[in-house]
Amino acid sequence: MSWGVRENVVPKRCAEFIRGHLDHRRGYNDYNLGGYLIWSLYDLDNPVFIDGRMHSVEGYPRLWDQVKSFLVLSPGMIDQWNAAVKRWDVSYAVVELTPVRYYFHDQAVSVLAYRFPLSEWALVEQDSHAALYLRRAAFSPVFLQRYEIAPPASDVDPGRAITKRPWRELF
Repeated sequence: MSWGVRENVVPKRCAEFIRGHLDHRRGYNDYNLGGYLIWSLYDLDNPVFIDGRMHSVEGYPRLWDQVKSFLVLSPGMIDQWNAAVKRWDVSYAVVELTPVRYYFHDQAVSVLAYRFPLSEWALVEQDSHAALYLRRAAFSPVFLQRYEIAPPASDVDPGRAITKRPWRELF
């Protein structure tokens, strides 16, 4: 028997990047990643956006309703996401990489490509479970050039074509 962190179910590399480079920054994280981020970044001044304590913490149910507006596939999802990034002054985002595939006219569609267009976000860390994006407007070009990685994370098979059309046309 051994003890340790199962790296395939937690955003360990993303947390290490945050610890090393993003102290005192406001970020967004997906709901399922918040508990690990609290545990791994407990001594930093980086508040976790949301986590599994949602039902017992004052204000979380209201926050969850707002978060759902940009997680549920809908015509307004991307607009809601962009508004949330502005409202909460998000400088980075830790998101789950899910095996779910979305298709439009038999072509795979990357929801991440819509939420994190490379003109506005830089991918700086990725593992099998999560990806860490930095909002370009919040960091210097020199910093981004040093840490940006390619190709960008995708929630579709890289071998399939990715449809990049205006979001609302997909509905």
